[in-house]
Amino acid sequence: MNDTMDMKLPTQEQALGYFDEFAVPRNIVAHCKKVQEVAVFLANEMKKKGMEVDVSFVAPLALLHDIFKVVVLDKIGGNQYHPYEPNEREVAMHRKLRSEYKGMYESEVAYEVFKDRFPELAVSLRDCSNHHKRDKSPEEMLVHYVDWRVLRDEIISLDDRIAYCKEVYHINEFRDDISELRLYENKLFTELRYSPDGLKAKIEAQQ
Repeated sequence: MNDTMDMKLPTQEQALGYFDEFAVPRNIVAHCKKVQEVAVFLANEMKKKGMEVDVSFVAPLALLHDIFKVVVLDKIGGNQYHPYEPNEREVAMHRKLRSEYKGMYESEVAYEVFKDRFPELAVSLRDCSNHHKRDKSPEEMLVHYVDWRVLRDEIISLDDRIAYCKEVYHINEFRDDISELRLYENKLFTELRYSPDGLKAKIEAQQ
């Protein structure tokens, strides 16, 4: 990743403002905030070990990674996995975005929305969750991994997330991705010198 001094990135306040602008459902906001918390924590841990990662880039990438999640959802909330009741503004925005960006993934929408304002960030928002991209930057791979470790706004194990995906989604689509994530997790926590299962306790201990 190039030095963020050469990039235009949103401030935390700006990034949070986009959630209001696009009436993002509060459960998705909570997920995005948790992914940011965990990703920034791990990025700082990585820096302490001399690993290559740009914390300043990880922060907005993690926060905005799912901001347009609603475009791939037929319905927001009201099911056994996400028992959330959206308000009228969220429902109206869901309908608008689904119409405006019909057939697009959330990462593609993020790229279109942010490419002129924050070009480097927009590219990473497009690429970090792309299951077919195998040359992710350190920042993209970290956020992608953390996204798998956070279900709703709770830190869970990679195995538990995989089990959830088997129940809810077609897991075969992600087989190669899961192998890559397991390898990444093993390498990351070998460098950090603690178990992936200890991540939640580590974060809670610093709060």
